[in-house]
Amino acid sequence: MKLSSNDPGAYFKTSFSRCPTVASPVGLTKVVLTADSFLARGFPTTPIASNFLTSDKAHLSAAGQDTLCNASKIPLPMKGKWVFQTSLAYNLCGVGYGITGVWKGDRSMWLKTLEATGAAGTTIFLQTIPEKWGGVVEACTGNAMPVTTSSIIHYHQVPMKTGGKAASFLIKPNIMLKMKKPMLVSFPGEENEEAGFYAGSYAIAVVSGVIAIATSLLSVVTLLRSQKKATLFGVVLAYESIAGIVRGVILFLAGPLTYGPAVYTGVTAENTIFFVTLLGPLGTPSTFLTSVVWLRFTLFRATVPIWFDICSLLAFLAVTAGVWSASLVYPISFMSAGVLQSGLQGSVATARALSYQVKVPFSLFSFALFIASNTLWLSKLRKAASVSDQLLKVAKTCMFIMIFQSIFLVLTIVFDFIELNSTAFSAPLTDATGVLSLSINAIFSAFVNTPSEAVLGLSQVLAIRALSVSSSSSSSSSSSSSSSSSS
Repeated sequence: MKLSSNDPGAYFKTSFSRCPTVASPVGLTKVVLTADSFLARGFPTTPIASNFLTSDKAHLSAAGQDTLCNASKIPLPMKGKWVFQTSLAYNLCGVGYGITGVWKGDRSMWLKTLEATGAAGTTIFLQTIPEKWGGVVEACTGNAMPVTTSSIIHYHQVPMKTGGKAASFLIKPNIMLKMKKPMLVSFPGEENEEAGFYAGSYAIAVVSGVIAIATSLLSVVTLLRSQKKATLFGVVLAYESIAGIVRGVILFLAGPLTYGPAVYTGVTAENTIFFVTLLGPLGTPSTFLTSVVWLRFTLFRATVPIWFDICSLLAFLAVTAGVWSASLVYPISFMSAGVLQSGLQGSVATARALSYQVKVPFSLFSFALFIASNTLWLSKLRKAASVSDQLLKVAKTCMFIMIFQSIFLVLTIVFDFIELNSTAFSAPLTDATGVLSLSINAIFSAFVNTPSEAVLGLSQVLAIRALSVSSSSSSSSSSSSSSSSSS
């Protein structure tokens, strides 16, 4: 941002929209001003007029959207100029919250009205992960106006604390414009410091998605060939055949989760909010039920009482309902609460923490059951393996799968605790100078948790296949022992 064409200017990091129809601003130098309906009315210092709000004061009403989302109603000369704005229009008009929803049913209508004024382009200053939001429909106008995103923390909130209004990138342009000394914004090139993170994390997401789809196919094939379809074996395989597809689709569309989509896929901001907490709940139920199956073979050598299978199935359904409810706490509570009363960052942090508070107990219980049931089963299997080379081989396979699963289960639980206790998930991927600065949330989410969840799904299917072999071998061994005793 410059005071004149000869001024070297003050750097600010901005990320370009990933929408294929949006033009690049590289090479542009334009007069800049801040044109924001909400700031113009003094928000957040001055509350939004009550006739523009729903009865609970938590969301814009339809009348409020018609006024505040329509850029043509901003009394500023925007033609040919670059427009700075906050994320309020993005959120309250494009994303939509509560019963009001998206303005006129079009997630980019608010941007289309801005382009209709003749604005040269716009930079949206966002509170959370500014690099993320240029990859969704809300930042895609469907036409040519360039759109970029930046951090309101780096270039407004922090400067305001240290240098006052004159230091804010959102306020200073209009101060200078009133003094008839308009400032310029120049885009000599694209600052894409986050490109390495997105390339690497999306590659991990795609590989994990492929593993998930392969898991689904393996589940289907195993189920079709199995003679135990109407058993707990069949339930695990049927569940993973569906969960694998869901994992794959989510990762292809929105990977890396929380920070993606890395490439434009046509998903909305609301889609990504719902996707964020889904991976864990997809895996926890099958981990629980596989552990119950291990326990089943430990407790019962031959005939399994019907009450045990019924109780196991009911417990599986309860765990599934619990973790899925936990995963939906975040998006549903966030979308219903909105951003006006507690602010965007506060709303996101509160809703997200609540989601993990509900999920973590289920994860810990499933892990404890997994360790206990596996240990008991392996102890029993070792004793049987002393009289059977085949069972010895199966025991080694089961031991390997248990260790393998344990490692990845621990990693997913560590991730849950990171998300529960850290609010750094919402931080920009770069600092104010444009240097990549990844939080532990970003690193763990993209490079550890995503592949762990995909591999765990595969391991559940492999464990069921191993259990199927071991149960058959155990039965054969028992029959052979009985025959020998009779002789």
